[in-house]
Amino acid sequence: MEQHSFKVTAVRSSIVMEAYLELIREYEKKDELKFTYNESGGMDPLHDIVYHRSDLSIMYSPSGSLDHEIPSHIVYEKICDLQFSIVLSVNHPLLKLNQEISLDMLADYPFVFYEEESLPFRLTENEDVLMTILKLKDHPKNIIVNSRAAFNNVLSHTNSFSIGSQAGVDQENLFNIASLPLDLPEGFQASFEMGVLYRKEDKYNNILNEFLKKLKDRYSK
Repeated sequence: MEQHSFKVTAVRSSIVMEAYLELIREYEKKDELKFTYNESGGMDPLHDIVYHRSDLSIMYSPSGSLDHEIPSHIVYEKICDLQFSIVLSVNHPLLKLNQEISLDMLADYPFVFYEEESLPFRLTENEDVLMTILKLKDHPKNIIVNSRAAFNNVLSHTNSFSIGSQAGVDQENLFNIASLPLDLPEGFQASFEMGVLYRKEDKYNNILNEFLKKLKDRYSK
């Protein structure tokens, strides 16, 4: 009897989770399966691949920053470029104004971020720089969360906001969360990339390639 095993380490992303759920639905009727999903940030996804704690990892990084970090037996495949965005509920009162929304307009609304990170993802050596540029370091109203579920629930059910990535396919319908363009100062890198990591020996793993296709489909439209 064949056991279908697949271990994933991923950034906190509801769109990535949707791809994973679709994969589970396709395999849940198999005789045996052992799927593992771990949400983590920073360099953990890379470390999990190197030390065989995952079969495929998904991570965010500044464009080109991993060129000298990837061991020779690991494949890094870029999925897409993403833009920093303002993230808030589709029912946020400012959206009813039908005009461009700036951070200044959100000054009176709570700012949501993860407990151990200043932003929903770790992209720079010094996040304080970005927080200072965006004037969020001294924001008077803060809501600190420690899970993606809490992050999404707070955003979708209140008038709070956060800084995240541009929308994935069908994000607004699935999660009631919108991503809006964020105006960053000239010279500051406004984009980053999402990529996947896997070991060269797993290049022809069927489950890995099925999941990779689902992930690409959600970010390529």
